[in-house]
Amino acid sequence: MNSLHKMLCLLVLISTSAVLSAEIIHVVSIDSKYFYVCDEPINIRSEGSLSGSVLDKLYIGEIVEILGEGEYAQLDGTENNKWYKIKYQSDKIGWIYGKYLATQTIVLDLDQNGALDYIFVQMHANHHL
Repeated sequence: MNSLHKMLCLLVLISTSAVLSAEIIHVVSIDSKYFYVCDEPINIRSEGSLSGSVLDKLYIGEIVEILGEGEYAQLDGTENNKWYKIKYQSDKIGWIYGKYLATQTIVLDLDQNGALDYIFVQMHANHHL
């Protein structure tokens, strides 16, 4: 699925009427080994599982570099995703659950109130580096 198709699918899910009246400011894609954090606060762990101690927290829009892949896990009872070893904040290393990573962000004023809204295109659960 190309990036334009992913973007259009995501926009349709939001609300057809809101999207038709909103102007997309820009779409940001980054290098394939870098991803956005798309939820907050997200625990960064010492190992790729919930048993790893919490090292830090990351917030929406922060960029992480993927260093490696871990095992698949089902954390919320609905979806399997991988754990990823990441480098963040220049020199820190930890693990994040793939559900909280995004490959793109779409910037627009969805509700036309003058404040920019950020929509993240989440990484697919079967994403391969």
